[in-house]
Amino acid sequence: MAAEARPAFLDALETKDVKCQGTVGPNVYAFGDVRPMNRIRAYTSAGLSPFAGRGNPVEFLLLGHVHVDAAGKVERVEGFNGAEGERWAKEAKERLAKTDVLAANASITPMTPLKQCQFTGFR
Repeated sequence: MAAEARPAFLDALETKDVKCQGTVGPNVYAFGDVRPMNRIRAYTSAGLSPFAGRGNPVEFLLLGHVHVDAAGKVERVEGFNGAEGERWAKEAKERLAKTDVLAANASITPMTPLKQCQFTGFR
């Protein structure tokens, strides 16, 4: 069975830093940024080098989800992780409005707690 192609309008939501990282649920697309890890906690304070030989450590910062309905329209946009996620969700709303792919009952939630979306993995 061939994998479904992602909707082309998702490309309009990508920026220089924020990219669509794939699906996290049925018709749910995750957007975020892969960045150098800036928080290597207890390991370095203990004098250990946990990432030796593995290259530069990176982390994924989830900024938002886009939920697409069966008709191919965006039914929900959620922004996560503070001001960056809020800014991304508001920009996504503006970009989607220009492409006429927002469903009539679409909801945009710029500051969504991670626990409110079942596809974040947080409970």
